[in-house]
Amino acid sequence: MSTAAPKRRGAGQRLPTVLATVGTTKFEALVNVLDTERVQKALHDRGYRHLLVQRGMSSRTPSQRTQGLTVEVYQYKPSMASDMASSDLIISHAGAGSVMEALRAGKQLVVVANDMLMDNHQLELAFAMEQAGHLYQATPSNLDTVIEKADWASRKPLPSLDFNPLRREVKGMLGIQA
Repeated sequence: MSTAAPKRRGAGQRLPTVLATVGTTKFEALVNVLDTERVQKALHDRGYRHLLVQRGMSSRTPSQRTQGLTVEVYQYKPSMASDMASSDLIISHAGAGSVMEALRAGKQLVVVANDMLMDNHQLELAFAMEQAGHLYQATPSNLDTVIEKADWASRKPLPSLDFNPLRREVKGMLGIQA
């Protein structure tokens, strides 16, 4: 992860890409702000040239508002793995699965908690992961500012998964000696 904007690719290679995802629900506030010139300009100014939006149940379909940043939108796909793998930045709702998948993939991540949900578990997760230095947290109203000021070099990757304690516990429960 770097502080600098993504490098321009050579001829025939993909453009620096942002994947924005709202998951399986309706998150109008995030989709609406992705359809603004201020957010698209912030992305363009950081070197991104393609915005791919997974809009879920949201009714709006964002379009290009800034010259030099193409916008592509879809509702759902069976798998977002290839979109996630080919993105340079992910802007995501703060669902645990999406957050962990993006971080495990080593992606730069900005999460926007959906405060319209019944409880604030997304907000709690976003806050904890930002405090641990893994991602940036934003709201629809300050997303452009967070993008502009993000220092990707200051973000920490997630530590590797260590299944050994779980293995030992299961073996102990089954009476298997290590």
